[in-house]
Amino acid sequence: MPWQDVRWTWAELRDRVDALATGLDQLGLVAGDRVAICAPNCAEWVLTQLSTARLGLILVSINPAYRAHELGHALTLAGVRAIVTARRFKSSDYVGMLAELMPATATGDRCAAVRSAIAGPSVGD
Repeated sequence: MPWQDVRWTWAELRDRVDALATGLDQLGLVAGDRVAICAPNCAEWVLTQLSTARLGLILVSINPAYRAHELGHALTLAGVRAIVTARRFKSSDYVGMLAELMPATATGDRCAAVRSAIAGPSVGD
């Protein structure tokens, strides 16, 4: 992504995809599991798309303009097991929204299927 000042050779792209795929595999995700991505267009989006495809995971694209209640509804409806997200974009604090939706001592059933969240860098700052 030129606007991120990211330029990779094909070998560098492969290595980064392999590293992310290894991490997703170590989370215990198996072929057919759903992994969400909530981020604007960025290099991490491409890495996530290729890594999930390599493992046979289903990539669920989440609108980065969603607010917490919309994000929670989409994650639950899609049966997402893990989410890859930017930390922040414009006025959205994705890490804060996920903390609200997935508290460590949850007594409710909000986003119960989501077991892992992976936060990349803030985008567009």
